Amino acid sequence: LDQALHGDFGKSYSTRKPAFEELKRYFPQTFKLAVTSFLLLMIVSVPLGILSAIYENRVLDKVIRILSSLSVSMPSFWIGLMLLYIFGVKLKVISVIGGIPILAAFAMDISFFGIMTRLIRTNMIQVLKQDYIRASRAKGLSSVNVILRHGLKNILIPVLTRLVSIVIGFFCGSAVIES
Repeated sequence: LDQALHGDFGKSYSTRKPAFEELKRYFPQTFKLAVTSFLLLMIVSVPLGILSAIYENRVLDKVIRILSSLSVSMPSFWIGLMLLYIFGVKLKVISVIGGIPILAAFAMDISFFGIMTRLIRTNMIQVLKQDYIRASRAKGLSSVNVILRHGLKNILIPVLTRLVSIVIGFFCGSAVIES
């Protein structure tokens, strides 16, 4: 640990080169995959979580909750293999060796879609029942304005807290998806 704090991470077991050199070599691809996964996660889970909260206990909410539960129960490596099989072997749209980063990002995100969607839904439902939300609507603000300006802003703390651990997981878990 003392050596690591001074920049000496030892040698790689597989290549016998300095581990830091190996890290520098592979980090750009890992970073690109993590950023793509983060963006995809936000693009999918935020709207789904908000829609699920707005249409609480209706058909759309139930469908989103079922999909969220399914996504959490699917292992990312299995999803990755299935995506490669479908798009690489059956449809022949991509190369099985190499692939497209969006597929890897989707495979890495699959379980986090459900987690983030449900977290956003739960917090948004609580926020939408607050008095200041009713007051905003009574003032004549549009529903979109109330949700985006007042609702979304007030669910940020628990969502950002969870996002930090997810982003760390992207960097750590990307090795499985990349391989």
